[in-house]
Amino acid sequence: MNKNKINLQSALVLADAYARFSAELYKSSVDLETYHALRDSLSQGQIFSKLELIQAALDLDLKLDRCLFIGHWHGLLPLLMKKMNLVNTSVGLEQSLFWSDFSKQINFDWPWTSHCANAEDLKCRLLYSDCDAVVNTSCEHMSAQWVELAPAGKIIIAQTTNYQIPEHINTCQSIDEFKNKLKLTSVLFHSEKKFSVYTRFTIVGIK
Repeated sequence: MNKNKINLQSALVLADAYARFSAELYKSSVDLETYHALRDSLSQGQIFSKLELIQAALDLDLKLDRCLFIGHWHGLLPLLMKKMNLVNTSVGLEQSLFWSDFSKQINFDWPWTSHCANAEDLKCRLLYSDCDAVVNTSCEHMSAQWVELAPAGKIIIAQTTNYQIPEHINTCQSIDEFKNKLKLTSVLFHSEKKFSVYTRFTIVGIK
């Protein structure tokens, strides 16, 4: 048995992180737009997509000191990865100040910070350099400029989907198409996981 497989103890740790996040749904101050955003991040597809990524990181025995997170569901994925001891310190990018502050709120107990910035902005180049890995689980929402900003040799952890909706401007129809867009020098892990209305593609590799 793979010693890194998610076991009962790990499941309880992950459940605790999800409970912290989902508790925000029940606050009296939450507005309808925020409620729907939080609810979407707790859908079956999103939960199992994140677990797929975490299991891949465990299988690869990734021990990352510092990660840059893009499209990380408002701090949820960094929290999950920290709980599984996959990262030590991390920084996130959010285009909304509201969600940037939100991610800080749920990641209050470890070295996490968030910047309100566009991940494709050249001004963020230093953030890409000052990390072990760049994690983006929402590649369908943006062009490939984000991965181009990452220096050669960086670990890239990425997810996308084939789901066609207006806000998805850069979907992929196969894992090979996703590989071609990322243009990594090596791929350490890849998978495709089918859900009810879309397929999630996951890749871990080296820029």
